Amino acid sequence: MLYHNDNWLRLNPLPVLDTPRLRLRMFTADDLADAVPLYTDPQVCRHLNMVPDADEAAVRTRLDRFVSDYGRGTLHLWAVARQEDNRAMGAIVLKRSAEGWPSANIGYAFARAYWGNGYATEALRAVVDLSFAVVALHRLDIDHFPENTASARVISKNGFYYEGYLHEAAHSKGLIRSLRQYCLLRSEWEILRGLTPPEASPLPIDVRPATPEDTEALADLLSATDESVTAGSVAGGLAVVCRQPDSAVFLAHCGYRAVGVLHVRTDIGLTGALVAEVLTLCARADELRPPVENALLTEAACWAEARGAVRLVARPGEERRETHRQYTALGFESLYKRHLFSKRLDSTNKVAPL
Repeated sequence: MLYHNDNWLRLNPLPVLDTPRLRLRMFTADDLADAVPLYTDPQVCRHLNMVPDADEAAVRTRLDRFVSDYGRGTLHLWAVARQEDNRAMGAIVLKRSAEGWPSANIGYAFARAYWGNGYATEALRAVVDLSFAVVALHRLDIDHFPENTASARVISKNGFYYEGYLHEAAHSKGLIRSLRQYCLLRSEWEILRGLTPPEASPLPIDVRPATPEDTEALADLLSATDESVTAGSVAGGLAVVCRQPDSAVFLAHCGYRAVGVLHVRTDIGLTGALVAEVLTLCARADELRPPVENALLTEAACWAEARGAVRLVARPGEERRETHRQYTALGFESLYKRHLFSKRLDSTNKVAPL
C-alpha cells in the first residue's frame, strides 16, 4: 500500500482512516452537496490559500479533478466524514515538503457548521499517526495565518511545537502574508503515543526564566488550553512580571519545543511567614506532562526558597480534578477541601519526585 523509498509519498489507493467519530476517505461525486458549503464559503476560505469556488458547478469540477488524481495516486486528500452518516464535513491533505527527504506538510479545512466540535483535532491525529506509523516520516509541519487562532489550538493539542513566525513568507490571493509554523518529529510522536518512555528521550527538559523574546512560544503554549490568550496579552503580562522582583515566569523546553510554563509570586501568608504561590502551571497534555510539571515546580521551589519563602502553595480551583491529581502526585498536601495545595520547602530545594 505504501513504501518509504524514492517515491515514498504515493498512496494508491488512499487508505480509509477510522477514528471514534470520523471516517477519513476519498471524495466522490456523491459528496457534491456537502462539498459546496466547504469550498464556496468565504469564511472558510479566508484561512486557506485558495479563492472560494463560485458555484456548485465549480465544486463539481473540483471533485472530478480529485477523483482523477486519486486514480493516479498523486492526491493524498481525505474527505472527513462522520461515522454516523458518512457525510463529508471537511478535508485534510498530506503534501510532500521536500524532494528526497521524508517530511510532509498537513493542511485541513471544515465547513462552518462543524466548527468547535473537535473534529479537526481528531482528524489531524489520524493523519499524524498514519504519517509516522505507516509512512515512517521523519518530520511533519503545519502553518497557518496568524489570525487563525482556532487552528493554533488544534495544532498544539496534537503535540506540534511552535517553530517561529515567518514574516511575509507566503503569497496568498494577491497578498503577501506572514505565517506561524509548527513542527512534529517522529521521535517526539513516539513519546506522545507512549512508544518511547519520556525518560528514554535524548532531549532533556530544560527550565529557565522567561524573557520578552519568549512571547510567541508562551502564547502558543497557553492558547492550547485557554481560548482568550493572545500574543499581546502574554507580552503585556510578561513585561509586568519581568519588572517585579517578587514574581517570576519559568519556561520549560524539550529540545526546541516549549512544553510548559509556570508563574510564581511571593507574598506574606496568614502566619506572617513568606510563602510562594503558583499562579499558573500549564504543560502540554502528553506523556511529558508529569516530568515537565515536576521540573517547573522544582525550579519554582528553588527560586522561592532563595527569597526566604517557607512554603509553595497553589489554588487550581475545585473543578480541575486532573490538576488536583498532578499536585498530589508531586507531593503537595490538599487543604481546605481541595481548594488549596501546599508543599513545605526543604533544605534540598526539591519537589517530591514522581
